[in-house]
Amino acid sequence: MRGTKNKFYHRISPIIVALMFFSCVSISNPDIYGRWQRVEGEGMIELRRDGSFTGVDNMGATFKGNYTINNENIKLEITHSNIMRETITPEISPEIVNAKISINDDELQFMFISDKENKVEIERYRRDKSYR
Repeated sequence: MRGTKNKFYHRISPIIVALMFFSCVSISNPDIYGRWQRVEGEGMIELRRDGSFTGVDNMGATFKGNYTINNENIKLEITHSNIMRETITPEISPEIVNAKISINDDELQFMFISDKENKVEIERYRRDKSYR
């Protein structure tokens, strides 16, 4: 019995280690890191290597949060502020936004799909090359 347990753990432990490693590696596209300016209208977003982001929307309100990427899907956990920079959504309950993303050269595209309204919204951003 003891030999059977050891064989089981010997076989299963590499799988557990691999699953733990891949579950921690959630950001898969290094091209996404950096500051991006909205193509149409005002706004920007900066995506960092550590999975955090900050930005300013088209009305001047700031936002921040964390993101994870899985293939072409991005999940944004957003904490908003209003134009006076006062937090209006507590960090313990951020807004969750899911989108499809694509990068083509220096253009980043978010495709937001609203199930409730059956509507698709696309936001396009260009890489801010002056930012390092």
